[in-house]
Amino acid sequence: MKFNEKLIDLRNKRNITQAQLSKKLHVSRATISGWETGRNVPDLEMVVYICDFFNVSLDYMLRSDKKAVKKISMSKKKKNILIVIIVILILALLFFIKQSYEAQLSMVKPESLQIVKVSKEPVYVNNKKDYKYNMDVKLNSLFTTWDIQKNKIINFPSVLYGKGKYKNKIFVNYDSRNSLNIFKNIHNNNKIQKLQIPSNYKMDHNLPLNRGKTVILYDGISKDNKNNRIIINSNANK
Repeated sequence: MKFNEKLIDLRNKRNITQAQLSKKLHVSRATISGWETGRNVPDLEMVVYICDFFNVSLDYMLRSDKKAVKKISMSKKKKNILIVIIVILILALLFFIKQSYEAQLSMVKPESLQIVKVSKEPVYVNNKKDYKYNMDVKLNSLFTTWDIQKNKIINFPSVLYGKGKYKNKIFVNYDSRNSLNIFKNIHNNNKIQKLQIPSNYKMDHNLPLNRGKTVILYDGISKDNKNNRIIINSNANK
């Protein structure tokens, strides 16, 4: 007998319907019908389950039915191929997400920047004294690191001169590079990096001087964020 004929014979001997067998095997009644008519065959795992249910050997169920054995073998190969394809697609998706994330810049959060040292450097333009500032810093962040190109960090800040109630303040923020390489980030970010806040008076005579103002590291969004940090206050900046 073929596999489908043996399945019918075993079910009839057990005196159960296709619907009852489908519940026992956790498949649909249509699936049982497809097996018994020979249109389809179950995979090897299900054949073993059927053998256990009817208390027969795997050899008994598949012996003399080479066509069913071939289909089961092909089904297993297709399943393995499908698993490989799914794994490849998942890996490709993860790689795409990683590349997309790491292609973006984000603003350094003030609370994640550890300022080790700040120094003023005098600059004179048209006999007017101003300052630029040099900072030694570390970055306490797991998922961002410095934007490094040719072994040098791109350390040009965004500088915003306050107006109105903020007229005596200068707000600066730096970019960092998104990165999912946590261990590399910890290694790189723990190194002291040198950042600079330039004297913008050189570039635009319409801008006010840095001198005499409070310089604040901010989040790039809100001037009143409680996490914003004073780099140097106005009293020390004369």
